[in-house]
Amino acid sequence: MTFGTSALRTLSFIGAAASMFWLIAFYWSAFVDPPPIVLVGIVAASIVVVVSLVLVKRFPAILAVPAQTESFAFVRRLVIAAVVSYIALAIAVYATAITVFFVANRLEGDAQVAAAILALWVPIWLLPLVSAVAVWWWSRRDSAV
Repeated sequence: MTFGTSALRTLSFIGAAASMFWLIAFYWSAFVDPPPIVLVGIVAASIVVVVSLVLVKRFPAILAVPAQTESFAFVRRLVIAAVVSYIALAIAVYATAITVFFVANRLEGDAQVAAAILALWVPIWLLPLVSAVAVWWWSRRDSAV
């Protein structure tokens, strides 16, 4: 396994685990306030470990970077993918939040601030996973040419 493959699989695991943690915590907080953080973390990590193992076993080429990819090019692509992904995710989250608040007739000053905070905060948790997939796709596309 190359450095790039290990890095992408690790990044995607971290991003998926963080996203799963927040998803479970938000869902759990509807029933228990505050949710048991350690238990939420264990459940999130367990789900992501099982899904990751199944995906890697079933599709061995998933998130595999070609061996000829240089480290500098890999890191450059990862930084570019991270910046572009963050901007795109922030715009998407902001637009979604504003739309949801508008539909709920709650588009006041606080709703706009909440949408802006969500637009800055949510992409941070999705960024490793989205960036890893983007770099993997980019590397596969370039190696196929």
